[in-house]
Amino acid sequence: MFRFRNSTWAAASALAVLLLLSSVFFFKTIDPNSSAHSEQTPTQSQPTSKTASPSKFVGLANRFKVTEIDARQFPKSSSPTSESARLSFLQDFPGAEIAVDSLAGTPSHLQSLGRFLTPKSPNLSKPEIIASFIDAHPDLFLHDSSLLQQSKLTRQDVTQHNGLSTLVWQQEIDSIPVFEATLKANVTREGELVQIGSHLIPSGADGTHLSPDQRRNLLTSPPIALLSAVERAA
Repeated sequence: MFRFRNSTWAAASALAVLLLLSSVFFFKTIDPNSSAHSEQTPTQSQPTSKTASPSKFVGLANRFKVTEIDARQFPKSSSPTSESARLSFLQDFPGAEIAVDSLAGTPSHLQSLGRFLTPKSPNLSKPEIIASFIDAHPDLFLHDSSLLQQSKLTRQDVTQHNGLSTLVWQQEIDSIPVFEATLKANVTREGELVQIGSHLIPSGADGTHLSPDQRRNLLTSPPIALLSAVERAA
């Protein structure tokens, strides 16, 4: 009986020693300065949220900066001709609103406050009213109505409640639309011009630096295949 009790006590003592050694080893492996512990107790030097530095965005912007490829050249809006035409128009229409297209130099918005730009013209069609007004001010528009005739009328609708007509022309060269080269005008039911804005390019065909025959050859035999052009555009 004594031997049994001694062996039991020895086993219990050995087990206690093993538990003590394992607990000491466990706590030694936990370093209060470890990375896992520091993530749970953030300090001022280690912010909790990961925020990208502004310099990274600047670097990306410079890396992927898009180069300006618009090489078009147009008359400057501050040319003496357009400026004198603007002043002359303001003498006939004091207080008129005139905004000039920065590229084409044409009046992108033209409207007279408190009055219409033309009198009533019930016997003329809406396109004829607009063409007559342009021909009356060729120095202001930097083109006459012939440029309008070379463009395509893409919109002509009427507002039901007041009869106001809206007309839009798209400039084309060799049946190819010129990017953002449009003319828009509003005419009342009685044929009075309310406002007009032109982004048409004066002498637009000259901007290609190609003769009509050269442009025709490019259309019939383009130097770039259709699929290749789509791939380059993408």
